[in-house]
Amino acid sequence: MPLRTRLFIIISIIVLFVLVVSVSLLVVSKKKAVAPAAVGESSAPAGANAVDSGNLGQLKSLEAVAAPVNLPIKPSTELETEQNAAKQMAKIFVERYNTFSTDNNLQNIREVKELVTPALWKKISARLKNAVSASLYLAVTTEAISSSIVDWQDITAQVAIQARKTTRKNDATATAQETITVVMAKQGGNWLVDSYTTAKP
Repeated sequence: MPLRTRLFIIISIIVLFVLVVSVSLLVVSKKKAVAPAAVGESSAPAGANAVDSGNLGQLKSLEAVAAPVNLPIKPSTELETEQNAAKQMAKIFVERYNTFSTDNNLQNIREVKELVTPALWKKISARLKNAVSASLYLAVTTEAISSSIVDWQDITAQVAIQARKTTRKNDATATAQETITVVMAKQGGNWLVDSYTTAKP
């Protein structure tokens, strides 16, 4: 077989291979493009295109509603930013101050020093001087579930915190829900906890 014939056969085989691969890729890409529409159609509730018994001859139809694209994100207002800061600080205080154990030597009180006003610090830090070791093991874990503004002024706010308290005493564990109202005061540009009250539902 002459060299020219061999070259022609080899080139023909390569061209044929490239053509087969191209057609295969085209078919696969078309199937992928059609697949989402088929999934969307099959997920329509049964009877979506059924004849309405009240109006025979008219078909009910579901129109596909596309999700909005590139919706602008509304920036927070200055008031919303301030309220979020007050709520966040109240939640942090509630969780840290009310999470403790007999093994941590009142560390929960020390951890909130920077979060409270001087007046409240004077009140809660008095316990540090009279710390005594407990004979029975006790551990309390507090989780702030939600928060809401109860009252809002320029430099004061009341935040209601819904909290879940889990208490472990020796081998027993108990869980309770509490509403903790935290009074916040703005001092030096920061929201600080000024007082708090706890109410069990």
